[in-house]
Amino acid sequence: MATTQNLSEWNRHDALADGMRVLVRPLRPQDGALYPDFIAHVTIVDTRLRFFAPIRELSEQRIAELTRLDYTRAMAFIAISEATGEMLGVVRLHLDADSRGGGARRKHHDAADVPRPWLPRRRRPVLA
Repeated sequence: MATTQNLSEWNRHDALADGMRVLVRPLRPQDGALYPDFIAHVTIVDTRLRFFAPIRELSEQRIAELTRLDYTRAMAFIAISEATGEMLGVVRLHLDADSRGGGARRKHHDAADVPRPWLPRRRRPVLA
């Protein structure tokens, strides 16, 4: 697994349309501590769409899978409220195992996790 060295150069401070200050940065393993409260604010409908099951909580193992990335094959950015430290959302991109280098045949999948209460607040993309 690739290390997290030099990932801080991807950190960005931004503001939502209502003025809320947000830190957007690469996801790190220690961000797993933010997932339980985050998932508690995601609707059952949204967890079903994202995880293919209507879940209310994630196991420690699943949280570790979501936060420990091989940065040569995946990238995830987390948005955090600068005022409260609350996790507001995550967006991720993963290359398929058979993808090699550049080119038109590169396969990937992506996902965005943003609780519904936050969707109306962001009139411009922060995690896009």
